Amino acid sequence: MLIKALLTALVAVLLQATGFAFHLTSPTGLSSAAVLATTAMTLLDYAKRLDPNDQVARIIELLAQTNQILEDMPFMEGNLITGHRTTVRTGLPDVFWRLLNQGVLTSKSRTAQIDEQCGMLEAYSQVDRDLADLGGNAGGVRLSEARAFLEAMNQEMASTLIYGSASAPEEFIGLAARYSSLSAGNADNIIPAGGTGSTYDLYWLNTSDIVAYYKAKAGLG
Repeated sequence: MLIKALLTALVAVLLQATGFAFHLTSPTGLSSAAVLATTAMTLLDYAKRLDPNDQVARIIELLAQTNQILEDMPFMEGNLITGHRTTVRTGLPDVFWRLLNQGVLTSKSRTAQIDEQCGMLEAYSQVDRDLADLGGNAGGVRLSEARAFLEAMNQEMASTLIYGSASAPEEFIGLAARYSSLSAGNADNIIPAGGTGSTYDLYWLNTSDIVAYYKAKAGLG
């Protein structure tokens, strides 16, 4: 309690006396005391993460989600440097019933190739070393912050898997854009469930859908 009270009081005094505890120049040229407080852990943030015994508190993750789709879908190495190329059958050949001595017309199937792009979903969990060392449990402080980054990446990946748009070139295209019309050739994979227009349910079934990562990515494969 003493450490927490002192940290809170120190931050309050510094802010009241000077307006800011320190002054740096951010990359955008803005006064970074206010900006930094929104992007880096501060003394006040640290104080709010201590329990009554001045230990790193167990954080109740009210914002956590369960996204089992990420555990269900298989991953594989892409066959391109920055993506994966698939060849899909887009049409079947015509076949005919015939009588004796009757000819048969020729026909063929149709295929198409689709190049899928990979995206880079990244984030950096950074805590000032001196701040993390204050209570003697730097690992616990860093882990309490890193857990939030892991959850954020989990939610962003699951959201992009469904809603990823071609208008955002840094992402990959999600399922909603691929299965967007009940009159399309892949409409059999859409279960409307009573929805109309663009409102429908897309169920994750036992399919061959995969997520590919970069070709020859170090440490994977």
